[in-house]
Amino acid sequence: MNDTIWVAIISVLGGSIGIKLLERMFAVSDRSNDDSAVLRRELREDMKTLKLEVRDLRDELEVWTKKYYDLYETYAVLKVENEELRGRIVELESEVRHLNVK
Repeated sequence: MNDTIWVAIISVLGGSIGIKLLERMFAVSDRSNDDSAVLRRELREDMKTLKLEVRDLRDELEVWTKKYYDLYETYAVLKVENEELRGRIVELESEVRHLNVK
């Protein structure tokens, strides 16, 4: 065989190997870009889910806040009524003692 043939065969093999190496390098790069895109998509979905949860929690907080203030208002009214009734009991006890003395 001729030296030219060997050079051609080695060149073809070297070129094929070089092309395969380049394909793998770019494929890894493409895969990492795909992985990044998948991660970004997942993060966006997680953010949407978390935003919905936050909105629901705020709505629930608003409901509980209203319940709290309603109960506090009821407590304040009952406390005033309790103080008035205690005062009235003291007055009635005083009247009963006064009537028992006579």
